[in-house]
Amino acid sequence: MVSSPVFASSSQHVTTLNESLEKDSNAVYCPIFYFIWDILKEKIVKENKIEFQEPSDFIKFLNNSSYSADNFLKEYFWADIILGYEGFDINNYIKEKNKEKFQEDIKELEQKFKEYDAVGYSAFFKNIFFYFKFYEIEKGIDFFSETGYVKNVPAFGLIEYKTDYDWDISNQINILDFINDDDFIIKINLPDKDVDLILAKIPKKDNFDLMWKDCLGRINNNKLDSFHKGYSIIIPKVEFYRDEDFPGIKGKGLLNKEKQGWFFSAFITQIGFQMNNLGIKDMAGQGNFVLTRNIYLQEKEAKDIKRFIFDKPFLIALRKKGQAEPFFLLWINNI
Repeated sequence: MVSSPVFASSSQHVTTLNESLEKDSNAVYCPIFYFIWDILKEKIVKENKIEFQEPSDFIKFLNNSSYSADNFLKEYFWADIILGYEGFDINNYIKEKNKEKFQEDIKELEQKFKEYDAVGYSAFFKNIFFYFKFYEIEKGIDFFSETGYVKNVPAFGLIEYKTDYDWDISNQINILDFINDDDFIIKINLPDKDVDLILAKIPKKDNFDLMWKDCLGRINNNKLDSFHKGYSIIIPKVEFYRDEDFPGIKGKGLLNKEKQGWFFSAFITQIGFQMNNLGIKDMAGQGNFVLTRNIYLQEKEAKDIKRFIFDKPFLIALRKKGQAEPFFLLWINNI
């Protein structure tokens, strides 16, 4: 039986690209918390520096760093400082705002707020839609974690070419670099023309900064290649959710004159990401369609067979076109 793709419990949330990655853990980078801080500076405190009682390292970090909104796509996130009042349901406000923003019911917060709470909140959610729907892999794929733990997980992909539609699927894939079956980088073109989706099955490094620089160097030094007949691809289905309530801010009183003594009940970020075989177009009239053929038994149809099988830890990156730095990185170590 293929297991569920939902995971997040063993994940690490990193606030900077150069923060060390934990061993045998998923990790995510999505710096939307900066936008809560910007709102606090510009609309609440109206000063460039935020002063708290007993400032934590995270507060010092926010006061001494910045993040360009140009790196982000506004339709993927929202941020606000929510000031409660009598009869106001903060949890319901967040739920409805998320549904309006993302057009989907995303995971609700477990934390329940009181009507007079002050909450710094930001949310990122992206459900990947491809141009052309991939095939589901009936028996899934065996995924090997960093420590060698094996788990069968749901997967999608393309393993043979029988129809024009199969070529349509393959044409949305670009090969950015290929060293061997365990070391390659691809891009899948999306209907959203403002964003790049990059998948990299590459060796893990100490932090995201080193991994992303490695990707960029390889991408920039190689010629873009197409997906050819005989090439195969299998990708695990991914559903990732992570809530982060930053403890270094919660309950600490502000010292700025405009809001002296004022404090946050929570300073929280929600991150959601889904990637399965969904596409805008599928085989007309076919609905859901499934491939049962085993990729490892596929007959060789070309001299140079390349298999893009994401059966070991890999990196998912989203970046705004024209920008070097990604706004979302997800290292998948276990599912």
